[in-house]
Amino acid sequence: QYSVTCNILDGYRAKSKVFTIRNNADELSPEVIPFPNHNLVPQSEDGFMIMPNPATNSFSWNNSNIYNVSIFDMSGRLIQQIDLAQRVNISSLVPGIYQVYLSPLDGGTPYIERLIVR
Repeated sequence: QYSVTCNILDGYRAKSKVFTIRNNADELSPEVIPFPNHNLVPQSEDGFMIMPNPATNSFSWNNSNIYNVSIFDMSGRLIQQIDLAQRVNISSLVPGIYQVYLSPLDGGTPYIERLIVR
């Protein structure tokens, strides 16, 4: 028996879908789990953005109301998490595309942005 996890973006809601595969390949048991368990706001609606993007060494954002920044690779693995920062050092990241989740101080809906690291 094997488990396979696929991360998908359904509109602006990120989900992780887990499939359990048994001896018979026809027996798939999907279970949908919210990942990371909140609705996401598209940045174009409120003007939120991270900059620069693409980035090489660090990035920041245009909103001082952020208390937590989480960076995930495209497979959904948490790469880096930072609290109470105005700028994030990404010089140790491998070039590629990452998902950045920024949580506001007021506990509102987190922002999500794709970040290209060169």
